[in-house]
Order: sequence, then C-alpha cells, then structure tokens
Amino acid sequence: FGAVFVPGLWNVVEYLFPGALLAFGITGFYALKIFSEYFVRILLKGEFDFVANNNLSQMIAIFAFTMVGVGFAGPGAMSHTPAVSAVGLFFGIFFAAIAISLAIVKMTLGLKSILKQGISLEAAPSLWIMIPIMTLLGITVIRLTFGVFHNLMSAHPSPALLFVITSLFLSIEIMFGLVGWAVLKRMGYFSKFVRGSDKSAGSFSLICPGVAFFVFGMFFIAFGLVKNGLVEMFSISYFVFLAPFVYVQFITVLTIFRLTKINLSSN
Repeated sequence: FGAVFVPGLWNVVEYLFPGALLAFGITGFYALKIFSEYFVRILLKGEFDFVANNNLSQMIAIFAFTMVGVGFAGPGAMSHTPAVSAVGLFFGIFFAAIAISLAIVKMTLGLKSILKQGISLEAAPSLWIMIPIMTLLGITVIRLTFGVFHNLMSAHPSPALLFVITSLFLSIEIMFGLVGWAVLKRMGYFSKFVRGSDKSAGSFSLICPGVAFFVFGMFFIAFGLVKNGLVEMFSISYFVFLAPFVYVQFITVLTIFRLTKINLSSN
C-alpha cells in the first residue's frame, strides 16, 4: 500500500529495509520462543494426542514460520545494500528451512492420524493449509533466487529456472486443492457449513487457500509464462490462463460473505 499510495516512497526504500528486518526479527524470535516451548514439552513428556489431531491444523505453526521467512526474503531480494540483502537472504533461508523441516514432521504425524481414523469433519479444511504454505514458500524461493543472482552473483536468474520453480509449487497446490475438495465434498462439508446453516469458526480457514492460490497463480503467469515468452501480456492466451485463478478468487469472495452471514448473524 505504501509503494502504491505514498509518492516517492521507493526512492527512500533502502532506509526502510533495516526497520523491516528488525520487525521480522522480533516476530520470528517470538514465534520460535512460543513453538520451542511447546515442542520441547512434547518431546520430553510425549503428550502428543494422535486421536485429537486427526487433521492438519498443526501446520498453522509452519504457516507462521513461512510468513516470517517470506518477509525476510523481501529485503534480501530488493535491497541493493549488500549487508541488508545478506541479512534478509540468510534469515529468509533460515525460517524457510525451519518451515520445511517442521512441515515434514507435522505432515507425517497429521496424515498418520488421518489415515488411521479418518479426518474430523470440522477440521477438514486443514487439508488446504498446504496451499498458502506453498504460496509463501514459493514466493520466498523466488525472492531468494532474485537476491542471490542480483546481489551475490551480479547476474539475472534464468527465466527457465523461474518456470520450473513456479510450476513445482503450483503443482503441489493443485494436488492438495483437488484432494481437499474431493474430501470436503464427499463429507458434505460445503452443504453443511457453507451452503447450509451450521456454524463453525473453522470454516473461515477456507478463505486463505483461495487467496493464496490466486496470488501464486499471478507469480506463475508473470514469472513462469510471460517472462519466458510463452504467453504475451494481456493476450487472449494470457486471460485464458488467468481465468481459473480469477474464478477461484471470485468463489472465495462469495464464500467469505456467506460464512460471515452464517457465523456472525445473531440467529
């Protein structure tokens, strides 16, 4: 918002990056403190409840770490000051590594419980949490790629490499999207909590994946297709590729209005 609405802000953006790094550092430290206290307790006492965690809600912690990582990667990619860029790149990699490592652990634990006893109805939307996680990790990798090439190698990243990166993360998102949709539909989740009248605070977790899918779709089109000359900007084919992402975003907007009406009404 600042870059769009504050005239000349980009001319002084280098002065803002150290403050951004500090803010993300405080946020990241706080996130690590909260999670480490919980994780150490689980490791020491073995109190993890596999029965109650037959979903992927545990992935929310990974979502938080990816948010911090993508934040650090921003100055890492955009700053022209070597020290600022290096700090951003390092901690972007640091928090991305934490997120990926924990995602493997949490995904394994969650799927073990799900495969053993099935997923709980109200927590079923957690199957889609990998979509925003993949969006954030994908953007982090893209930013880190630009930062490393521009500031450490004095070169430009290959468009072909960007095509591979964006295609990889988008493919994972589509896979989780289709699997999650099939499960939610088969369980009757949409008819119960979206089109029906049943209230569930967890139903709002349907919104973030829709937004994240659209966001990374724009990265795929811009860096994966347009930058490689596969699609011309604003051509017919451009809008054909854009259509499914716009459709998902449109459905997401309708859904949030429906959920707000259902869950926040006084009835």
